[in-house]
Amino acid sequence: MTETEGAPGADLRCDFENVTGAATSLAVHLNGHYHGNAGHNLQVEVYNWNTTTFDVLSAPSTTIPGNSSTDADYVWNLTSANHKSGSNVVRVRFDHTSSGNINHDIDLDYVYLDAPHETPTPTATP
Repeated sequence: MTETEGAPGADLRCDFENVTGAATSLAVHLNGHYHGNAGHNLQVEVYNWNTTTFDVLSAPSTTIPGNSSTDADYVWNLTSANHKSGSNVVRVRFDHTSSGNINHDIDLDYVYLDAPHETPTPTATP
C-alpha cells in the first residue's frame, strides 16, 4: 500500500468476522514492514466497541518502524473484552498519523488473529 499525501498518510483497516472465543484470548499477528522515513512509524490499533474509539496496541513501543525494507513478525495480545463486537467482529487499524509521502510503502504480507503469545507484548522478531 502506498501512502497518500497529507494527514493521515495511511488509515488501513482489517475486519475479522465470525470471531469465536473471548477477545482477551486473541492476539493480532502480522508480517511485513514499512518502507518510509526513519522519523515515521505505523501505529497498530484495535477498535473498542464500548468506547467507539481505537485503542493503541503498539504503544508504548514496537510501532512498525518507518525505515525498514525487511519483513518482521509482530504480535500484540488483545487486552479488553470490548475489542470484539457483539456480532463477533474484531477491527484492526494501521494508522500513520503524520503526513504521508507517495514514495513510502506499507508492505503487509499477512495479518491474522490467533491465540495470545506467552511473551510480553508487543513482540517483534526480525
